[in-house]
Amino acid sequence: MEIEKGKIQEVWNYDHNKIVKYKQVIKNNTLNEVTEIETENLNELISEVRKQLYEWNKIV
Repeated sequence: MEIEKGKIQEVWNYDHNKIVKYKQVIKNNTLNEVTEIETENLNELISEVRKQLYEWNKIV
C-alpha cells in the first residue's frame, strides 16, 4: 500500500499565542483516497492517523 502523509499543520488562535488544533492530510494512493484529520492535541492526531492507516490495511 502506498501512503503519503502531509506535514502536520498547527492552527493558531486569533492572537497567535496558542495552538488550537492540529491538521494532517494523508493520502492512500492504492485506494485513491484522501483523508484530512483534525484534532485538538498532537497525541490525538497521531492516534487518529494510526487508526486510519489500520482501517486501510484491513481493506487491502
